[in-house]
Parts: sequence; C-alpha cells; structure tokens
Amino acid sequence: MKLALVLLVVSWSLIAVAQSDSGAALRNSGTDYARVCGPTAQGQPSPYAGACNVWLTGVMDGLQAYNSNLSALPLFDAPDVTVGQIAKLVVKFVADHPDKANLPAAAVVLGTLVENFPRKDVAAPVK
Repeated sequence: MKLALVLLVVSWSLIAVAQSDSGAALRNSGTDYARVCGPTAQGQPSPYAGACNVWLTGVMDGLQAYNSNLSALPLFDAPDVTVGQIAKLVVKFVADHPDKANLPAAAVVLGTLVENFPRKDVAAPVK
C-alpha cells in the first residue's frame, strides 16, 4: 500500500512538472514560447508541438479575424500562411529581437506577422 501511494505521489509530481513546461507557459512571453515550442538542442521538434500548434492556431485565427474586419485597416497581409511557417518565424523573431522577446507571446506573434507579411496599401476603411 505504501509503495502504491509513493508511486502515485511521484507520478503526480512528474505530471505537474510536465504541465508547467508545456501549454501554460508558452503564452507568457516570446521567450517562453521559443523555449517551449522551438526545436530542441538536438534539432528535434518540440515534444509539445501539439499544444504549440493548437495555441498558435487560436492566436492566428483571432488575428486573421481582426484582419477581416472591414471597419479597420488590416495589420498584415498573410492570407495563405501556415501555422508551421509562422511557428518557425516566431522563434526567429524572438532570436532577432531580444528587446521584444519578453512581450506576451501573442504580441510577439503579431510582431512576427507585421514584420514578415506587411500589409498592402489599401484605401481607408469605410465607416
């Protein structure tokens, strides 16, 4: 009985540590996003790639929805960009802009999009 209890406590601790290094941390800052979602030291994909892709898809959907708002100027022009492309660009953006790396991760995603996919000049929005 004691052995089962010890194993249960150890497994809960491991789960807590694994969760603290995955999905919850990746949205805090660009630095955290790059640490959690970037490639490992061996060049392998992140073990949290699934959580990273789901989070980034949500951010991208929100930003694309804003861009489709006809009463505001679009922030960037990236209609056919994939989540995989943006994921690589975000990690590169963090490395290239250490002064912006501690911004919230969603702001870093927006900065990445604006820098890599500048908006086309369009007429002022109709109000």
